[in-house]
Formats: sequence, structure tokens, C-alpha cells
Amino acid sequence: MVNRRKAYFGSIMHFGRALFTRQLTQQGFVIQKVIERKNSRGDVRLIGLPGDSLLEIYSLTNPKKIRALPMASYKVILDTVRSTALEPIVYFTDLIQVTYTKEQEPYAFQRARRSASTANGSGFQYSLLRTLEASVTVDATGQFWRPHGIRSEGYLLDLGINSG
Repeated sequence: MVNRRKAYFGSIMHFGRALFTRQLTQQGFVIQKVIERKNSRGDVRLIGLPGDSLLEIYSLTNPKKIRALPMASYKVILDTVRSTALEPIVYFTDLIQVTYTKEQEPYAFQRARRSASTANGSGFQYSLLRTLEASVTVDATGQFWRPHGIRSEGYLLDLGINSG
């Protein structure tokens, strides 16, 4: 359990530090806005919206394959009106998909996902984030305040971030 908790703090704090310094892509993170839509049966479907740019990144499972990932701008994840350079305020509607492109998901996580409809052919670490409060800040150390103001689904959920 200690190793899992250590990995959790490294992952979410790494994302927080990269967001604070506005260096998401340089640190290996890609963000994309995702919306939820219900079909006629009431099933929820997730739809990834196009980003402001496309990043071409080599797949971690097949280094000969290049994946094009849409990248949203910081205004999609940060409140540009209330944020300052020393106190970025995280706020977004719907969902944000966070992809970490520099490390594969652990084999056990990939194996469990293989049988699910969320199979991941690139090996990248994917998570979905949702804000639960209107004012979640991130500091220079990568810590979010209020920690329960963000909910995660996917890889970071498996590592222990608030699941709601």
C-alpha cells in the first residue's frame, strides 16, 4: 500500500506542479475537454472535443506508431478571470481527460482494462477529472486545495485520488 500511495502522490502532484507552472506538454501531460451525452436508452456516452492543437506522440506500446492527441488550452482547465500567477484556480464544466504520455500504465492495470471497453492501445495513462467545487486552487508543490474538490475516474482513481 505504501508504494501505491507514493505513486499517487507523485502522479497527481506532478500534474499539479505542471499545471501551476503552465508546463503540461513539456512534462508529458495532454488535456482534452470531454462532454457527457445520454442516448435514447439513458446510457452515458463520453465525447472528446477537438483541442486547440494536435500533438504527435509516439505510442509507448509500439514506438513505430505515432498517436495524434488533441490538446486543449489552459483556459479549458483554469479559471482565467480569477486565477493569478501564484494562485491558479482550477475550474471546468463537464470533464477533462488527462493523458500522461511519458510512462505506461502498470501491466496489471492494462490487463484489467483489456477486457473492458476502455482498452488503451497506446499504453498512456488516462484519467478523467471533474470539479466538484467552484474554487480549487493548485500551489507550486502541486497540491490541490480543496483536495475533495476534484474527482477522478480512471488511472488516478486506481491510485487513490478522491473518487467522489
